[in-house]
Amino acid sequence: MIYDVLVGWGRKYATVCRLISFGSSPIHPPKLDKDGKPMAGYENRRVEMWGLSRDWLEDEGGADIPDQDSLQADACAPGFHYHPTRGTLLLESKQKMKADRGIGSTDEWDSIVLTFAEPVNPDEPVEDDLPAEAVGEFGWMN
Repeated sequence: MIYDVLVGWGRKYATVCRLISFGSSPIHPPKLDKDGKPMAGYENRRVEMWGLSRDWLEDEGGADIPDQDSLQADACAPGFHYHPTRGTLLLESKQKMKADRGIGSTDEWDSIVLTFAEPVNPDEPVEDDLPAEAVGEFGWMN
């Protein structure tokens, strides 16, 4: 697993790597409606990250993603519904998509969605000195 490899490279990487559980609780509070009342929030981290990626795509500044049919298919694949008692938003499970509609896993869009897993602090300095084994013969990630 990539997380284990990065953490194995030492404290510097272990302090910035996060293991994300799609089923864990959302980290952002529910949005407020026009009257300032909380709207139905997200049921879990998976639907929260997908919702944040949707907001990014709708942002006025625009999103720049590769023009790939597979990415678009992944992004549009899952349906959503609301939890019957809590009213929170749920995303269709991969198992249900496969069983009901024959749709495969959304791994490509999930990789984009994971970029919304943690808030980013733009003031934090970023160090670019990866270990030699991460760079390889032909550049980062080969």
